Amino acid sequence: FMKKYFALILILILLFCSGCNTKVYTATETFFIMDTVVTISADCDGEVIKEAFELCKYYDNLLSRTKECSDIYKINNSDDYVTVDEETVQLIKKAIYYCDLSEGRFDITICPVSCLYDFKSNTLPKEEDIKKALEKVDYKRIEIDKNRVRLKDGELDLGAIAKGYITDKVTE
Repeated sequence: FMKKYFALILILILLFCSGCNTKVYTATETFFIMDTVVTISADCDGEVIKEAFELCKYYDNLLSRTKECSDIYKINNSDDYVTVDEETVQLIKKAIYYCDLSEGRFDITICPVSCLYDFKSNTLPKEEDIKKALEKVDYKRIEIDKNRVRLKDGELDLGAIAKGYITDKVTE
């Protein structure tokens, strides 16, 4: 009887303690990057958070589709090959892997369609505009030659994969 009682008490203690989250972070910073509000909290000094933020800015400048200095912007605004950073090539290759894996359900060339949506005014695009934009969506048209990338008549948007990639890099 005592063993059963002890086991029950031990289980209750473990259940109560496992639900406790008493972790207090020593540094927290919130900023807006890649069209997303990002909060980094860690048990560290503020300098580490600043370095993490700088790393986020670096990748935003590399992978953003809207910043003119980024590799993705340059690819989207050229019909010719664009020389890009090795990390950009590796991320595009990984994204293509997921495009293949999902049989095109995930497609990093979705930008012509996603840009039709106005999320601020909650207006939906016209069906004929969507159909026309879908003609430009096909990840198989991405051409990679070493560290040069080309996409004719389409646009890349790595937002769906880049944020996870950046998170992994910051965590490292």
